[in-house]
Amino acid sequence: MNTPSHHRVHHGVNDEYLDRNYAGILIIWDRLYGTFQAEQAEVLYGTRRPLRSWNPLWANVEPLVHVARLSAASKGLGEKLYALIAPPEWTPKAAAEFTKGDFMQQRAYDRDLSQVLHPYVMLHLLPVGTLMAWMLTFDQTLSTPILATGSLAIAWAGIGWTGLFEGKSWALGSEIARHLAIVCALIGLGVAGFNLVLIAPVAVLTLTSLFWLLQKKTALQHS
Repeated sequence: MNTPSHHRVHHGVNDEYLDRNYAGILIIWDRLYGTFQAEQAEVLYGTRRPLRSWNPLWANVEPLVHVARLSAASKGLGEKLYALIAPPEWTPKAAAEFTKGDFMQQRAYDRDLSQVLHPYVMLHLLPVGTLMAWMLTFDQTLSTPILATGSLAIAWAGIGWTGLFEGKSWALGSEIARHLAIVCALIGLGVAGFNLVLIAPVAVLTLTSLFWLLQKKTALQHS
C-alpha cells in the first residue's frame, strides 16, 4: 500500500525523489516499473525553480514562459521539441543560463519592505476579504456582471499589493487607479440609491488611502 512516507517522496524535489512513487493506492506498480523510491533523506518540498514573485497572475504564466525559453535556447529541432515535455531537472546542453545551480539556496523569497506597507495592506484585507466571503456565500444567486466585477476587484487588489511588495514601478499607479475606480463605483451606487450607511465607510477608507498613498509615494517607490 502507498504510505505517507511513500507519498512524501512523490512530492519531494530532491534529485533522488524526482518522478518517483506515482501510485495513489497500490505502490506495487512503482515497484514493478522501477519508479519506487523509499524515503531516506529529508524530503524537501516546493519546485525545482522556486518562483521569485508573489504575483498570482505571474505564478500561472511563468512556467509556460520558462518552457518557451528552454525551447528557444535549445539546439536542433529534436531538443527544442523535447523541451516541451522534458522532466523538471532537464536543461539544454548548450545553454549556460539554465545550468542547474544550488537551487536549495534559492528556495526562500523575501524582500526588505517599507514598514508603511504592512498596516496599509492589513487594513485593506478586511473589505477585500469581506467581498470575497460575500461572493462565495451567494455565488448561486448573484448575477454574472456582479460576480465578474467582484472577481476583477479582488484580483486587481491582490496583484497591486504583490507589486508593492516586490517594488514594481507600476504598482503604485495601479493602486491609485484602483482607489479612483472604487470612488467612481461608490458614487454610482449612491446615485442608484444604495444605502449610504453601507457605502460611507468604504468611501472614507478609500479616500483616506488615496491621500495616504500620494503622501507616501516616495517611500513606497524606494521600498
